[in-house]
Amino acid sequence: MGERTMAALRKRIEVSGAYSRYNLTEDQAKELLEDFKKSIYPLGVFARRRGYPWRERFVEALRVHLPGEYDAVIEEKAGRRDLKYKKGRAFEYRIRDDLRRHKYWVLRSPQSRSVLDLVAIKKGSILLVQCKLNQDLGLDERRQLVELADSLGARAILARRRDGRGIWYKECLADGYAEWVFDEEPQ
Repeated sequence: MGERTMAALRKRIEVSGAYSRYNLTEDQAKELLEDFKKSIYPLGVFARRRGYPWRERFVEALRVHLPGEYDAVIEEKAGRRDLKYKKGRAFEYRIRDDLRRHKYWVLRSPQSRSVLDLVAIKKGSILLVQCKLNQDLGLDERRQLVELADSLGARAILARRRDGRGIWYKECLADGYAEWVFDEEPQ
Protein backbone atom coordinates (compact mmCIF):
# COMPACT_ATOMS: atom_id res chain seq x y z
CA MET A 1 0.00 0.00 0.00
CA GLY A 2 1.44 3.39 -1.00
CA GLU A 3 2.39 6.12 1.47
CA ARG A 4 -0.33 8.49 0.16
CA THR A 5 -2.94 5.76 0.54
CA MET A 6 -1.79 5.02 4.10
CA ALA A 7 -1.94 8.71 4.99
CA ALA A 8 -5.45 8.98 3.56
CA LEU A 9 -6.49 5.85 5.43
CA ARG A 10 -5.12 7.18 8.73
CA LYS A 11 -6.98 10.46 8.17
CA ARG A 12 -10.25 8.61 7.40
CA ILE A 13 -9.90 6.55 10.56
CA GLU A 14 -9.22 9.63 12.66
CA VAL A 15 -12.18 11.48 11.14
CA SER A 16 -14.55 8.51 11.41
CA GLY A 17 -13.49 7.80 14.96
CA ALA A 18 -12.78 4.15 14.14
CA TYR A 19 -9.33 4.29 15.65
CA SER A 20 -10.47 5.89 18.87
CA ARG A 21 -13.58 3.68 19.00
CA TYR A 22 -11.51 0.52 18.76
CA ASN A 23 -8.50 2.05 20.47
CA LEU A 24 -6.19 -0.67 19.15
CA THR A 25 -2.54 -0.58 20.04
CA GLU A 26 -0.08 -2.18 17.67
CA ASP A 27 0.29 -5.16 20.03
CA GLN A 28 -3.50 -5.61 20.18
CA ALA A 29 -3.68 -5.45 16.38
CA LYS A 30 -0.95 -8.12 16.11
CA GLU A 31 -2.77 -10.35 18.58
CA LEU A 32 -6.07 -9.94 16.68
CA LEU A 33 -4.37 -10.73 13.39
CA GLU A 34 -2.76 -13.87 14.87
CA ASP A 35 -6.15 -14.99 16.20
CA PHE A 36 -7.72 -14.32 12.81
CA LYS A 37 -5.01 -16.41 11.12
CA LYS A 38 -5.95 -19.40 13.31
CA SER A 39 -9.68 -18.81 12.96
CA ILE A 40 -11.93 -20.79 10.61
CA TYR A 41 -14.21 -17.77 10.17
CA PRO A 42 -14.22 -15.28 7.32
CA LEU A 43 -13.25 -11.76 8.30
CA GLY A 44 -16.76 -10.34 8.78
CA VAL A 45 -17.84 -13.15 11.11
CA PHE A 46 -14.55 -13.00 13.02
CA ALA A 47 -14.92 -9.24 13.51
CA ARG A 48 -18.51 -9.54 14.77
CA ARG A 49 -17.58 -12.36 17.15
CA ARG A 50 -14.86 -10.11 18.58
CA GLY A 51 -17.31 -7.25 19.11
CA TYR A 52 -16.45 -5.16 16.05
CA PRO A 53 -19.80 -4.70 14.29
CA TRP A 54 -18.41 -2.80 11.30
CA ARG A 55 -16.12 -4.99 9.21
CA GLU A 56 -14.71 -2.04 7.22
CA ARG A 57 -13.66 -0.14 10.32
CA PHE A 58 -12.17 -3.26 11.82
CA VAL A 59 -10.10 -3.73 8.66
CA GLU A 60 -9.03 -0.09 8.63
CA ALA A 61 -7.94 -0.28 12.26
CA LEU A 62 -5.80 -3.38 11.50
CA ARG A 63 -4.37 -1.87 8.32
CA VAL A 64 -3.18 1.25 10.16
CA HIS A 65 -0.87 -0.86 12.31
CA LEU A 66 -0.14 -3.88 10.09
CA PRO A 67 -0.77 -3.08 6.42
CA GLY A 68 1.60 -5.65 4.90
CA GLU A 69 0.86 -8.44 7.33
CA TYR A 70 -2.89 -7.94 7.04
CA ASP A 71 -2.85 -8.27 3.23
CA ALA A 72 -0.67 -11.40 3.43
CA VAL A 73 -3.05 -13.07 5.92
CA ILE A 74 -6.09 -12.27 3.78
CA GLU A 75 -4.42 -13.74 0.67
CA GLU A 76 -3.30 -16.85 2.58
CA LYS A 77 -6.77 -17.49 4.03
CA ALA A 78 -8.43 -16.99 0.63
CA GLY A 79 -6.05 -19.54 -0.87
CA ARG A 80 -6.88 -22.12 1.79
CA ARG A 81 -10.59 -21.58 1.34
CA ASP A 82 -10.28 -21.89 -2.43
CA LEU A 83 -8.34 -25.14 -2.13
CA LYS A 84 -10.91 -26.63 0.24
CA TYR A 85 -13.72 -25.59 -2.11
CA LYS A 86 -11.91 -27.08 -5.13
CA LYS A 87 -11.39 -30.41 -3.35
CA GLY A 88 -15.05 -30.51 -2.35
CA ARG A 89 -16.20 -29.60 -5.85
CA ALA A 90 -13.96 -32.27 -7.41
CA PHE A 91 -15.47 -34.86 -5.04
CA GLU A 92 -19.01 -33.73 -5.96
CA TYR A 93 -18.13 -34.18 -9.66
CA ARG A 94 -16.81 -37.65 -8.90
CA ILE A 95 -20.07 -38.58 -7.16
CA ARG A 96 -22.08 -37.03 -10.01
CA ASP A 97 -20.18 -39.10 -12.55
CA ASP A 98 -20.66 -42.29 -10.51
CA LEU A 99 -24.40 -41.65 -10.27
CA ARG A 100 -24.57 -41.04 -14.02
CA ARG A 101 -22.87 -44.40 -14.62
CA HIS A 102 -25.80 -45.88 -12.69
CA LYS A 103 -28.22 -44.18 -15.13
CA TYR A 104 -29.27 -41.30 -12.86
CA TRP A 105 -29.90 -37.84 -14.22
CA VAL A 106 -27.94 -35.59 -11.86
CA LEU A 107 -28.28 -31.93 -10.98
CA ARG A 108 -25.52 -30.25 -8.95
CA SER A 109 -26.14 -27.32 -6.62
CA PRO A 110 -22.90 -25.27 -6.87
CA GLN A 111 -21.72 -23.52 -3.70
CA SER A 112 -24.95 -24.76 -2.23
CA ARG A 113 -24.55 -23.93 1.46
CA SER A 114 -27.70 -26.03 1.74
CA VAL A 115 -28.46 -29.54 2.97
CA LEU A 116 -27.93 -31.11 -0.45
CA ASP A 117 -25.22 -31.02 -3.09
CA LEU A 118 -26.75 -33.27 -5.75
CA VAL A 119 -30.21 -34.38 -6.84
CA ALA A 120 -30.17 -37.69 -8.71
CA ILE A 121 -33.27 -38.94 -10.52
CA LYS A 122 -34.17 -42.03 -12.50
CA LYS A 123 -37.44 -43.87 -12.95
CA GLY A 124 -38.69 -44.96 -9.55
CA SER A 125 -35.83 -43.36 -7.59
CA ILE A 126 -34.96 -39.88 -6.34
CA LEU A 127 -31.80 -39.33 -4.32
CA LEU A 128 -30.93 -36.18 -2.38
CA VAL A 129 -27.17 -36.43 -1.93
CA GLN A 130 -24.85 -34.60 0.45
CA CYS A 131 -21.14 -35.07 -0.36
CA LYS A 132 -18.55 -34.99 2.42
CA LEU A 133 -14.87 -35.72 2.05
CA ASN A 134 -13.95 -36.67 5.60
CA GLN A 135 -16.91 -36.67 7.92
CA ASP A 136 -20.50 -37.62 8.55
CA LEU A 137 -23.24 -35.04 8.65
CA GLY A 138 -23.99 -33.15 11.82
CA LEU A 139 -27.20 -34.14 13.60
CA ASP A 140 -29.14 -31.04 12.47
CA GLU A 141 -27.87 -31.29 8.91
CA ARG A 142 -28.81 -34.98 8.72
CA ARG A 143 -32.24 -34.30 10.21
CA GLN A 144 -32.92 -31.52 7.66
CA LEU A 145 -31.84 -33.75 4.77
CA VAL A 146 -34.01 -36.65 5.98
CA GLU A 147 -37.05 -34.37 6.47
CA LEU A 148 -36.64 -32.90 2.97
CA ALA A 149 -36.24 -36.35 1.43
CA ASP A 150 -39.29 -37.67 3.28
CA SER A 151 -41.40 -34.72 2.13
CA LEU A 152 -40.47 -35.50 -1.51
CA GLY A 153 -40.64 -39.28 -1.35
CA ALA A 154 -36.88 -39.39 -1.94
CA ARG A 155 -33.92 -41.05 -0.23
CA ALA A 156 -31.40 -39.00 1.74
CA ILE A 157 -27.89 -40.17 0.87
CA LEU A 158 -24.49 -39.25 2.28
CA ALA A 159 -21.61 -39.83 -0.15
CA ARG A 160 -18.22 -40.03 1.58
CA ARG A 161 -14.70 -40.78 0.58
CA ARG A 162 -13.68 -44.25 1.68
CA ASP A 163 -10.07 -44.97 2.61
CA GLY A 164 -8.87 -41.91 0.72
CA ARG A 165 -9.97 -43.11 -2.73
CA GLY A 166 -13.21 -45.07 -2.87
CA ILE A 167 -16.78 -43.87 -2.47
CA TRP A 168 -18.99 -44.90 0.41
CA TYR A 169 -22.75 -44.31 0.16
CA LYS A 170 -24.83 -44.25 3.33
CA GLU A 171 -28.56 -43.73 3.59
CA CYS A 172 -29.39 -41.07 6.17
CA LEU A 173 -32.06 -42.12 8.65
CA ALA A 174 -33.66 -40.13 11.44
CA ASP A 175 -31.65 -42.09 14.01
CA GLY A 176 -28.40 -42.75 12.12
CA TYR A 177 -27.15 -44.31 8.90
CA ALA A 178 -27.55 -47.51 6.91
CA GLU A 179 -25.19 -48.76 4.24
CA TRP A 180 -26.64 -48.09 0.81
CA VAL A 181 -25.85 -49.84 -2.46
CA PHE A 182 -27.15 -49.38 -6.00
CA ASP A 183 -29.84 -51.75 -7.22
CA GLU A 184 -27.76 -52.78 -10.24
CA GLU A 185 -24.21 -52.47 -11.50
CA PRO A 186 -23.37 -49.62 -13.90
CA GLN A 187 -23.36 -50.32 -17.63
